Order: sequence, then C-alpha cells, then structure tokens
Amino acid sequence: MERMGEVHGLARFRMFLELLDLLATTDEYELLSSPDFSPLLDAESLDIIQRSLTYLFQHFAEDLKLPNVAALAGMSESTFSRFFQKNTGNSFSDHIAKLRLWQACKLLADTEIPITDICFQVGYMNISNFNRAFLRKHKMTPSSYRKLSRQRLALRA
Repeated sequence: MERMGEVHGLARFRMFLELLDLLATTDEYELLSSPDFSPLLDAESLDIIQRSLTYLFQHFAEDLKLPNVAALAGMSESTFSRFFQKNTGNSFSDHIAKLRLWQACKLLADTEIPITDICFQVGYMNISNFNRAFLRKHKMTPSSYRKLSRQRLALRA
C-alpha cells in the first residue's frame, strides 16, 4: 500500500487491484463485529424494524417519542428499546440524532438556508443543542462544515 503512493497511472491502478486481490484471498483477518450485530430476523421482526425505520426517517424532524414508536411497533417501551438497539446497533435517541445530523449536513452543503433555520428543520428545538450535537459528531461547527463543503466543491470545479 505504501508503494502505491510512489507510482502513478496504470501502475498505481495495477497495484490497487493486487491489493484488492490480496484482501479478498487472505486467511489473515480479524472480524470487527460480533455475530450478534447482524441478527437473523424472522419475517415479523424484519417487518417491524423496517416499518420503524421508515417511520423515523419520515418523521425525524418532529418531536419523536419512544413510547409512540413502540406503540406503532406493538411493543412496550423497554421491549422496543432492546429490540431496536439489537437490530440497528443504535439506541433510539442515537438513531434519531444521526438522522437529524445527516440531514443537517446535506442542507448545509447543498443549500444557502440559514443555519438557525436548518436547526429547526431537522428537529432540534434550539440552536445550542444543535451546535453542541453537531460539534460532538463532526468535530466542527455547522458554519465550519458549510465553509469546508463549499471549499471542496470549488476545488472539484
């Protein structure tokens, strides 16, 4: 992999293909996830998780509450919470935060909508919580993210 940085053109591409072949055929590897991370779901469980994820995706900007989504899934709060965590790898609140921040990033990069408006559009109730969550996740402020995305876009042009 280090030698790839020293060559250019087709030679670099050839080395990349050799690296992919080595990775695909090697017996020397370490699994990074546990078998529990990818559960085998029966049809009913798969339907519940798909309906729940679809609902969350469609309503992430609203004031979502675990009891309401659990009721939609036909489960108690604690049962749904464990079910959701086991099948998505995220807690309910973490999943919503990720959806909101994903949409915020998209809006910051693709639009000129003011940051305070984006904050409310993606479901945060105040700018302080939005800025804090964004900084925690992306290690930069929303305005820095927007500026960086504009710079990257300009470099591509």
